[in-house]
Amino acid sequence: METKKVTSSRFVRFWKILGPGVVTGAADDDPSGIATYTQTGAKFGYGQLWTAVAMLPLMIAIQEACARIGAVNGHGLAAVIKANYSKNVDSAADAAKALEPLVQSFPHAGFLSKLIFATGIIGLGLLAIPVLSGSAAYALSEAFNLKEGLNLKLKKAHGFYGVITIATLVGLMINFIGIDPIKALVFTAVFNGVAAVPLIFLIARIARNPKIMGEYRSGWLSNTVVWITFVVMLASAIAMFYTLFSE
Repeated sequence: METKKVTSSRFVRFWKILGPGVVTGAADDDPSGIATYTQTGAKFGYGQLWTAVAMLPLMIAIQEACARIGAVNGHGLAAVIKANYSKNVDSAADAAKALEPLVQSFPHAGFLSKLIFATGIIGLGLLAIPVLSGSAAYALSEAFNLKEGLNLKLKKAHGFYGVITIATLVGLMINFIGIDPIKALVFTAVFNGVAAVPLIFLIARIARNPKIMGEYRSGWLSNTVVWITFVVMLASAIAMFYTLFSE
């Protein structure tokens, strides 16, 4: 009996550790992603399959850095930025100012911080339209100090459930106002990729910051791969816009 209890306990512990990662990884294959994969496959066939091998280490580096930031601080990215870069964020201007320390080593740091905030918040709103209302609700609740969590009842987290409700209703309205849902999903994936650029920049700076991460800050390998990911995503976004506007 004792052996069975130990085996059962180890099995449960194993799934408690593995489960969140599996759920998070599977959640990335949302309708927006599936629609984009289908469109790409229909146009290029297997011609771009090699990119999956090239992107895998970049994806692992970003997800590991994000997981480490969350594990060390116990909060999401928005909450970490607020806690370490600004004590009072009551407006969009305050939020943009809070990002200035992250880019203070660059020329025009004030402008860059505003640009990063604007791109990130707009991208977040666009991501919430089709299916990621829950993710948007968590992020916005952290940013504005609202109670969040699906474990809370509605009366204890009005703002959190309000974001989910509004995003879901907007998604439903798309079906009734003549917008092609497949195109909307593909465009959402594109916006996601563009919004990822400033977010990866923030992740790289935070994950390497010893004041925030302590002994768990990024090592040279993780830091290098994360910055490579940032450069690749930035170059891809620039190339996309160049292609669009040069036609």
